[in-house]
Amino acid sequence: MSDLLGEEDKEAEEKYRIMLKKGLEWFELNKGANPIFKSYKEIPGALVEDNQDAHDLVEAMYGESGEPIRADYFKILINHLFYTKKFGWEEYVKELRDHS
Repeated sequence: MSDLLGEEDKEAEEKYRIMLKKGLEWFELNKGANPIFKSYKEIPGALVEDNQDAHDLVEAMYGESGEPIRADYFKILINHLFYTKKFGWEEYVKELRDHS
């Protein structure tokens, strides 16, 4: 994410890492869950929870702060989360290294 955020926003990057970790923990605790999100072609970056699992996942990721993040970064974060869930942590890290 640092490529997107730039060097000036390391605090935000740390928050995204924590949110990713919380999302992975949520999936670990909710193995049968199927969060569904809806995006809109007309509104780049917008991502909307489309079922209760998605809502619960987002609540877990935000944790107690509930402080919102930019919609476009949130969409990227969800994409990273689903990639990691599908391919595993090691593959996720390898993919990040290969493209940095």
